[in-house]
Amino acid sequence: MPHVIADATPEMAVCREDCFAPIMTVLPFDDLPDALSQNDRCHYGLGSSVFTRDRRVAAGIAEHLRTGMVAVNDVIAPTAHPATPFGGRGLSGWGVTQGPDGLLAMTVPQVVSVRGGRFRPHYDPAGVPDGPLGQMLTGLLQWCHAPTARRRWKGLWRLIRAGRKIK
Repeated sequence: MPHVIADATPEMAVCREDCFAPIMTVLPFDDLPDALSQNDRCHYGLGSSVFTRDRRVAAGIAEHLRTGMVAVNDVIAPTAHPATPFGGRGLSGWGVTQGPDGLLAMTVPQVVSVRGGRFRPHYDPAGVPDGPLGQMLTGLLQWCHAPTARRRWKGLWRLIRAGRKIK
């Protein structure tokens, strides 16, 4: 059951720790610098929400928040889309998953230079998971970086087949 904690204080445990529960805290503040100061004192920064009528003000506030995701006039639900990077700052998380940034975080670049040869980057997936997701990642990398057209087509088909298995 969702809970709203009104008149919370920064000293409360619910404001100092990551709470993976349907809880919203309302911290009163005097002005914008006071609100940003309260945010800076928190060691966690997965996501935050800014509610305002002025989008320019929201963009300015978002620049100063130490969180990995900021939703304006919404909660963090839009990050559920797989193309949106998901990750926090501070003690919230170990990096980024999802989206192009998440894909790059799961690769280890390696440059192989051959005199007189054609340069093509090679990516070794770091810890590819088993199952359709791992097959999709492998297919995507093969499709993008295989040295021949035939191997690129094989990667594309692997990507499509694995995508059909995910529900």
